Amino acid sequence: KNTVCILSGTATSSVIDNDFKNIIVNCLRRGVNIYIGFGDGKSYSTGQKSPQNIKAGQDLKQLLNFSNKENTKGKIYLAEYDNHSKILICDDKYAVCGSFNWLSNARGRNVERSYVIHEKTLAMQESETVIKYIQNNLLK
Repeated sequence: KNTVCILSGTATSSVIDNDFKNIIVNCLRRGVNIYIGFGDGKSYSTGQKSPQNIKAGQDLKQLLNFSNKENTKGKIYLAEYDNHSKILICDDKYAVCGSFNWLSNARGRNVERSYVIHEKTLAMQESETVIKYIQNNLLK
């Protein structure tokens, strides 16, 4: 209803697809603020990003531009930085923490383990921490 925070080690176009973008646009129009922090996706061996990482970053930036241009009720905040966190927080309802890369695991093909925490105080504390970090590393 109000805030979604997503941290993912990387972002790929297999997840940042048209369905994902439409969901984000609908959330922004409803007034949901979305905070996304993701890793740069560079290969350890080559130091280069894959085409899927490049496209995902471009698509996320397009969502940012859309939100700013359309002056949507909700805003999207993006940060790309060295990140290995895997967290999803929805309002003060719950926080999911584990090994699932929310923005790059192609529809759950990998075996992952995560835990859902339905503790309002913890969800709020984690959300505040994530929001501050993303705001300090915003993409323009």
